[in-house]
Amino acid sequence: MSPSSQTACATTLAPLRPVTATVTLLPNEIGHQSVFGLDGSLLATSFGYPLGVFRHWWEVGASGERVREFEWPQLRSSVGQSPEGRWVVYVGDDPTTGGGATFVRELSGGTRYLGSDGLVLEGWPDADHPLFESRTEPGVIHRIDLRSLVDEIVFRPPPPPTPAAAGEQEWFSLTSDARWAIFTRARGNGEPTRMDLFDVARQTYVVASLPLRSWIAPRGDLLMWFEGDDLRAMHLCDRRAVTLATIPGVGIKPPGVFRLSAMSADARFLGFAVGLTDLDRGPERAVIVDLHRGLYADITQPWGYVSQISPDGTYGVPSRVSYHATSNRLARLSIP
Repeated sequence: MSPSSQTACATTLAPLRPVTATVTLLPNEIGHQSVFGLDGSLLATSFGYPLGVFRHWWEVGASGERVREFEWPQLRSSVGQSPEGRWVVYVGDDPTTGGGATFVRELSGGTRYLGSDGLVLEGWPDADHPLFESRTEPGVIHRIDLRSLVDEIVFRPPPPPTPAAAGEQEWFSLTSDARWAIFTRARGNGEPTRMDLFDVARQTYVVASLPLRSWIAPRGDLLMWFEGDDLRAMHLCDRRAVTLATIPGVGIKPPGVFRLSAMSADARFLGFAVGLTDLDRGPERAVIVDLHRGLYADITQPWGYVSQISPDGTYGVPSRVSYHATSNRLARLSIP
């Protein structure tokens, strides 16, 4: 490995300010996938159970009520919405081949063809350039300009730093700015055994100490993890670890009781919950982190863990675990 190539970061990390959020549940259960409007309000929703029902949608009014039913018959997958809400990407029926194809729909315009269903949405570096992984070339990442439809390959997996042992799994996770990739090696049960940082521009591995149980934010180069009760983070450009917040009780919870529940596509919002959640009860604690404003908000008497947040942060989707799928409600969020 080469020496660490640390560089100055455009933004710095600092501890978050604690506040309390107010959550107002709206009437009616909503589905498992949702499309939000440019003003942050929910436009439409569909359910994921039973099989095939995801093609049946409801238009939703300002107070969460269902006002109109309609079909999206060509839909083959869940939808992915851009952080600012303008674009919706999905896999649908290809009218030419009869197979699957990837499309993008603009909320204020029409639908355009992006390619075969060999493209899997991975993230949104910015408002107009989603990243896709190729099904036919695993690990190869494409970036498509949704305005011009120009498709460029921004990452091809390099050889691993060392040979794998029998039964080990390996994969790369690319940051949305395509500047860094994290190589992960895990046992057959998914338990990570090593993580290495790869500099995409220089095409070399660099010396870096990365926490095994961490996750990459959907935008930028932000890596986040918990150490006991401490929520920690670093930018990969300088690898300077900072404690963002201390959440008492998280570190002592057994597996399955702590849940990373939501990350907004622009990496602004993070949601997590502590405590079991089922049809009859919400979690012991639910928290929303707003990285843009530098705060984390406790939700008083949470109905469920927050599984989705609207692009502007004014609406959230609290969820509970049910027998076949989650039970979801729409809620207005008020974060001081």
